[in-house]
Amino acid sequence: MILKKNQYFSEKLSRIDGFLKGVSALDGKIRDFSAYAYQTACDDDKVVESIRKYYSDQAELIVDEFMKLENGLRDLEKNIRFFFLRNVKKHENSEKEIDNKRKYLSLRLIEMLIDVLDGKKNIPVFQLKGNFNNSDSKCDFFILCLYGSAIILQFNDDRPFKLNI
Repeated sequence: MILKKNQYFSEKLSRIDGFLKGVSALDGKIRDFSAYAYQTACDDDKVVESIRKYYSDQAELIVDEFMKLENGLRDLEKNIRFFFLRNVKKHENSEKEIDNKRKYLSLRLIEMLIDVLDGKKNIPVFQLKGNFNNSDSKCDFFILCLYGSAIILQFNDDRPFKLNI
């Protein structure tokens, strides 16, 4: 069974996608980092293969690291903080202020995800690190699996790509 696609599902996932794009642009260097949210079919036992298949027409996904987040959304909320506010000017913000902003943004994202997941909180969450054979960008994926579908949160570090243009 695929995630229930009612008329609001796509709208809710689009909001998450827009949220991630907006947060990645907050740093001011909009070409350094990018972020996306989307859905694809996914077999819980073949997560990496499902993601590779999604991109197979465009590029080959090269996996550097893959792991299941043991505490699901709780671990996701902590692990995802790193991807928010990466270019913040330290002299304008204290470390505590930056950390508090990251915590707030990650919590808001989790709230939006729970809304998309119809309140379900105990779902498998995976983290995949890698890149594509046709790009120097480094990619981090967080994959939330439910009912044969996956919500993908993709964070790209595009700085290496820019160096080779």
